[in-house]
Amino acid sequence: TSAKEIRRARAKRLVRSFVIWVGLPTLLSVFYYGCMATPQYESVAVFTVQSNKGSAGSLDGLSALLPGVSSSPRDAMLVREFALSRTMLKHLDAAHGYADHYRDPSADYFTRLDSDASNEGMFDYYQKRVSVSYRPSSGTLSLHVSAFSPEMAQTLTSAIVKASETMVNDMNNRARKDRMDFVEEHVKMAEVRLASARKAVLDLQSEGHDLNPVDSASAVIGVRTELESQLARAKAELSALQSVMTAAAPQVKAQRQKVRSLQGQVNAQNKRLVDDKGDSINASIAQFEPLFFEKEVAERAFETALRSLEMARTEVLREQRYLITISEPSLPETATRPRRFWGIATVFSLALVLMGVFGMLGAAVKEHAKF
Repeated sequence: TSAKEIRRARAKRLVRSFVIWVGLPTLLSVFYYGCMATPQYESVAVFTVQSNKGSAGSLDGLSALLPGVSSSPRDAMLVREFALSRTMLKHLDAAHGYADHYRDPSADYFTRLDSDASNEGMFDYYQKRVSVSYRPSSGTLSLHVSAFSPEMAQTLTSAIVKASETMVNDMNNRARKDRMDFVEEHVKMAEVRLASARKAVLDLQSEGHDLNPVDSASAVIGVRTELESQLARAKAELSALQSVMTAAAPQVKAQRQKVRSLQGQVNAQNKRLVDDKGDSINASIAQFEPLFFEKEVAERAFETALRSLEMARTEVLREQRYLITISEPSLPETATRPRRFWGIATVFSLALVLMGVFGMLGAAVKEHAKF
């Protein structure tokens, strides 16, 4: 009889513990999920970010403009971060009353947004209601937004997709503008450098110097060469005359005068080429040569900058990013949350586990107290 009473007492305690630890929480969860939990509707949209790149061939001709569409994981992840950002939350709240919808007093206390929630609390709540997943195999983004009404869920989803598309367009335009501004700035710098080099040459030419001392030197050298040839022939003729005539002969005197005249002309040409007073052609060349070199370098730099500008324009036309909506934001017909059976089963399982844990701890404490 004593053993039966002990077993009966243990059974009563077990039943009482089960009712308190498992039955009561499960009953409360059934009441909450069955009578209080606010239905939540989920809208889904699928989209991707594509990059339009030209063919791998030459940049010349229409082949450079042939598109090669590909998905960029980096761009997709940027869009995902933007969709889950505080900026997006601020946009949704200002344009579509995000906070007012989720603070609806008719929603249950455990689901709605606190009326006095801080910015951090609102952002944490936002990240629980909006999710964006990326699928590498297809390069697509799946957007899920839950709200207290089907219309609001679809509205918020559409707003996120539209704002993301605007962000991609702005990012594309900004990248194109920055690239063109960079190249155009280099063209302007090269143009200013070339104009400065040309002005320096014009200023030096306006001071009375040769237009091109190098060409003048070539012309003088050609004249001197011709005079030296004539001088050599005149000396040969003089030598021949002196061999058969006296020095006082008129022909010898005339030929000697011709030699002196030609020699004077050769010396004059040499003086035009080289002179210590600074008026010679070699002095002009020394002044013009750095300017001509700078002008030539500036012209090449300007031509290179112009080619870079044309290539940049072609690249800008070839490379673009745009957002493609694969699946439009859906209008949910049935609530996806709360998952009532799953929630009740979770509460029952968790309560049962806690009951067993605390039961074992209590038994261990009692056994320890006997010693």
